[in-house]
Amino acid sequence: MMQMPELKCEILLSLTKIKLKKYSVRWYKFGEKMNAYPECYVNEIVETQGKLFELVADSPSVDFDDFIEKYMASKTRNYLDRADAYLSNLNEKELFDYFCKVDVFLPKQGKTLSGFAPDWIGQFYAQSQWQENIPSASFVA
Repeated sequence: MMQMPELKCEILLSLTKIKLKKYSVRWYKFGEKMNAYPECYVNEIVETQGKLFELVADSPSVDFDDFIEKYMASKTRNYLDRADAYLSNLNEKELFDYFCKVDVFLPKQGKTLSGFAPDWIGQFYAQSQWQENIPSASFVA
C-alpha cells in the first residue's frame, strides 16, 4: 500500500485594522494571500459592477458621486463582497433595482460622468475589493 506524504498546511490569520475599530480578515495559505471569495465569481461581479456604474452615469438625473458613496457602503455591495450567489448573477439593471429596494436608495440630482470612466471605476473598485479582501465601504470611507 502506497503511503501518502504528510501535508503541512500553515494557515495564518491576519487582521488588518480598517477604520473605527473595524477589521478585515485576510487568510494566508502556503505564504499566499487568499482573495475575498472564489475566483469563479470575479469576472461576473467585476463586469456587472462596471456596467452598473455606466448605467447610473447614463442617467442624467442621478448624482454619480452620491451613488458611489451610498452603493459602496450598502448592504447590497456588502453581499457582493462575499460573492452572494443570487446577486452575483444579476445583470446591471436588476442589481440597480435590488439596491434601490433593499438599501432604499433614492437618486439625488447632481453631476454625472461620461465616457469610459464610470465603467472603469466600477470594475476597478470590484477587482480591488476582491484582490485586497477588504470591505467595499473602506474605499469611500
